[in-house]
Amino acid sequence: MDLLGTLEQSVDYLLIDLAAGIGTDVLRFAQAADHVLVVVTNDPASITDAYAFMKVMSRDYGVRYFSVLANMVRDEAEGKQLFSRLAAVAQRYLDIPLRHAGSIPLDPYLRSAIRSQQALIERYPNAVASQAFRALAETVLAWPQPQTRAGEPRLFASRLLGRGA
Repeated sequence: MDLLGTLEQSVDYLLIDLAAGIGTDVLRFAQAADHVLVVVTNDPASITDAYAFMKVMSRDYGVRYFSVLANMVRDEAEGKQLFSRLAAVAQRYLDIPLRHAGSIPLDPYLRSAIRSQQALIERYPNAVASQAFRALAETVLAWPQPQTRAGEPRLFASRLLGRGA
Protein backbone atom coordinates (compact mmCIF):
# COMPACT_ATOMS: atom_id res chain seq x y z
CA MET A 1 0.00 0.00 0.00
CA ASP A 2 2.87 2.39 0.74
CA LEU A 3 4.28 1.75 -2.74
CA LEU A 4 0.86 2.28 -4.29
CA GLY A 5 0.58 5.64 -2.52
CA THR A 6 3.98 6.69 -3.86
CA LEU A 7 3.11 5.54 -7.36
CA GLU A 8 -0.18 7.42 -7.26
CA GLN A 9 1.55 10.73 -6.72
CA SER A 10 3.52 10.37 -9.96
CA VAL A 11 0.83 9.11 -12.36
CA ASP A 12 -2.19 10.77 -13.91
CA TYR A 13 -4.27 7.59 -14.19
CA LEU A 14 -4.14 4.30 -12.36
CA LEU A 15 -5.99 1.46 -14.07
CA ILE A 16 -6.52 -1.75 -12.16
CA ASP A 17 -7.82 -4.84 -13.95
CA LEU A 18 -9.83 -6.87 -11.45
CA ALA A 19 -10.95 -10.46 -11.75
CA ALA A 20 -14.51 -11.28 -12.75
CA GLY A 21 -16.98 -11.99 -9.99
CA ILE A 22 -17.78 -10.51 -6.62
CA GLY A 23 -14.92 -11.62 -4.42
CA THR A 24 -14.00 -9.55 -1.37
CA ASP A 25 -10.87 -8.04 -2.95
CA VAL A 26 -12.72 -7.17 -6.16
CA LEU A 27 -15.46 -5.39 -4.22
CA ARG A 28 -12.96 -3.55 -2.03
CA PHE A 29 -10.88 -2.30 -4.94
CA ALA A 30 -13.95 -1.31 -6.95
CA GLN A 31 -15.42 0.58 -4.01
CA ALA A 32 -12.21 2.63 -3.69
CA ALA A 33 -12.12 3.50 -7.40
CA ASP A 34 -13.11 6.87 -8.81
CA HIS A 35 -14.69 5.20 -11.85
CA VAL A 36 -15.85 1.63 -12.29
CA LEU A 37 -15.66 0.20 -15.80
CA VAL A 38 -17.50 -3.10 -16.15
CA VAL A 39 -16.25 -5.21 -19.05
CA VAL A 40 -18.84 -7.63 -20.41
CA THR A 41 -18.96 -10.08 -23.30
CA ASN A 42 -22.01 -11.32 -25.17
CA ASP A 43 -22.06 -14.51 -23.12
CA PRO A 44 -24.80 -15.34 -20.59
CA ALA A 45 -22.28 -16.03 -17.80
CA SER A 46 -20.51 -12.71 -18.40
CA ILE A 47 -23.78 -10.77 -18.47
CA THR A 48 -24.93 -12.47 -15.25
CA ASP A 49 -21.59 -11.72 -13.54
CA ALA A 50 -21.70 -8.08 -14.63
CA TYR A 51 -25.24 -7.65 -13.36
CA ALA A 52 -24.47 -9.37 -10.03
CA PHE A 53 -21.38 -7.21 -9.55
CA MET A 54 -23.31 -3.98 -10.17
CA LYS A 55 -26.13 -5.16 -7.91
CA VAL A 56 -23.80 -5.83 -4.98
CA MET A 57 -21.80 -2.65 -5.54
CA SER A 58 -24.92 -0.48 -5.68
CA ARG A 59 -26.81 -2.21 -2.87
CA ASP A 60 -23.96 -2.81 -0.39
CA TYR A 61 -21.45 -0.08 -1.23
CA GLY A 62 -23.55 2.77 -2.61
CA VAL A 63 -21.82 2.85 -6.00
CA ARG A 64 -24.38 4.34 -8.37
CA TYR A 65 -22.42 4.96 -11.56
CA PHE A 66 -20.94 2.36 -13.84
CA SER A 67 -19.51 2.54 -17.32
CA VAL A 68 -19.83 -0.57 -19.46
CA LEU A 69 -17.44 -1.79 -22.14
CA ALA A 70 -18.68 -4.47 -24.53
CA ASN A 71 -15.75 -6.76 -25.26
CA MET A 72 -15.12 -9.38 -27.97
CA VAL A 73 -18.11 -8.32 -30.07
CA ARG A 74 -18.45 -8.71 -33.84
CA ASP A 75 -18.90 -4.99 -34.39
CA GLU A 76 -20.09 -1.76 -32.79
CA ALA A 77 -23.74 -2.64 -33.46
CA GLU A 78 -23.45 -5.85 -31.42
CA GLY A 79 -21.67 -3.93 -28.68
CA LYS A 80 -24.41 -1.30 -28.50
CA GLN A 81 -27.09 -3.99 -28.46
CA LEU A 82 -25.34 -5.81 -25.60
CA PHE A 83 -25.00 -2.56 -23.68
CA SER A 84 -28.65 -1.66 -24.27
CA ARG A 85 -29.88 -5.01 -22.92
CA LEU A 86 -27.73 -4.72 -19.78
CA ALA A 87 -28.63 -1.06 -19.28
CA ALA A 88 -32.37 -1.80 -19.51
CA VAL A 89 -32.12 -4.52 -16.86
CA ALA A 90 -29.94 -2.38 -14.57
CA GLN A 91 -32.34 0.54 -14.87
CA ARG A 92 -35.43 -1.58 -14.27
CA TYR A 93 -34.24 -3.78 -11.40
CA LEU A 94 -31.41 -1.79 -9.80
CA ASP A 95 -32.55 1.74 -10.66
CA ILE A 96 -29.06 2.65 -11.84
CA PRO A 97 -28.16 4.27 -15.14
CA LEU A 98 -25.25 2.85 -17.09
CA ARG A 99 -22.89 4.73 -19.41
CA HIS A 100 -21.68 3.10 -22.60
CA ALA A 101 -17.88 3.29 -22.73
CA GLY A 102 -17.65 1.67 -26.14
CA SER A 103 -16.98 -1.70 -27.71
CA ILE A 104 -13.87 -3.73 -28.42
CA PRO A 105 -14.29 -6.03 -31.42
CA LEU A 106 -12.90 -9.52 -31.55
CA ASP A 107 -9.90 -8.96 -33.78
CA PRO A 108 -7.57 -11.66 -35.13
CA TYR A 109 -4.69 -9.21 -34.86
CA LEU A 110 -5.06 -9.25 -31.07
CA ARG A 111 -4.07 -12.92 -30.82
CA SER A 112 -1.08 -12.29 -33.07
CA ALA A 113 0.04 -9.33 -30.94
CA ILE A 114 -0.24 -11.45 -27.79
CA ARG A 115 1.84 -14.22 -29.36
CA SER A 116 4.53 -11.70 -30.28
CA GLN A 117 4.34 -10.19 -26.76
CA GLN A 118 3.70 -6.73 -28.13
CA ALA A 119 0.93 -4.26 -27.49
CA LEU A 120 -1.74 -4.49 -30.15
CA ILE A 121 -1.67 -0.73 -30.76
CA GLU A 122 2.11 -0.85 -31.40
CA ARG A 123 2.18 -3.98 -33.53
CA TYR A 124 -1.01 -3.29 -35.52
CA PRO A 125 -1.86 0.40 -35.09
CA ASN A 126 -4.53 0.31 -37.80
CA ALA A 127 -6.33 -2.82 -36.58
CA VAL A 128 -10.02 -2.41 -35.78
CA ALA A 129 -9.40 -3.28 -32.12
CA SER A 130 -6.54 -0.73 -31.95
CA GLN A 131 -8.94 1.95 -33.12
CA ALA A 132 -11.46 0.83 -30.50
CA PHE A 133 -8.84 1.00 -27.74
CA ARG A 134 -7.95 4.55 -28.84
CA ALA A 135 -11.63 5.50 -28.66
CA LEU A 136 -11.84 3.95 -25.18
CA ALA A 137 -8.80 5.95 -24.08
CA GLU A 138 -10.47 9.16 -25.30
CA THR A 139 -13.62 8.23 -23.35
CA VAL A 140 -11.63 7.61 -20.17
CA LEU A 141 -9.73 10.88 -20.58
CA ALA A 142 -13.07 12.72 -20.74
CA TRP A 143 -14.27 11.33 -17.40
CA PRO A 144 -14.39 14.01 -14.68
CA GLN A 145 -11.60 14.00 -12.11
CA PRO A 146 -13.08 13.53 -8.62
CA GLN A 147 -11.81 15.98 -6.02
CA THR A 148 -11.83 16.07 -2.24
CA ARG A 149 -13.64 18.85 -0.45
CA ALA A 150 -10.31 20.70 -0.30
CA GLY A 151 -10.10 20.54 -4.11
CA GLU A 152 -7.26 18.00 -4.20
CA PRO A 153 -7.29 14.64 -5.97
CA ARG A 154 -8.64 11.75 -3.94
CA LEU A 155 -5.94 9.14 -3.43
CA PHE A 156 -6.97 5.59 -4.25
CA ALA A 157 -4.66 3.94 -1.68
CA SER A 158 -6.17 6.01 1.15
CA ARG A 159 -9.70 5.07 0.12
CA LEU A 160 -8.71 1.42 -0.24
CA LEU A 161 -7.48 1.46 3.36
CA GLY A 162 -10.50 3.42 4.53
CA ARG A 163 -8.56 6.59 5.35
CA GLY A 164 -9.72 8.95 2.63
CA ALA A 165 -12.66 10.99 1.44
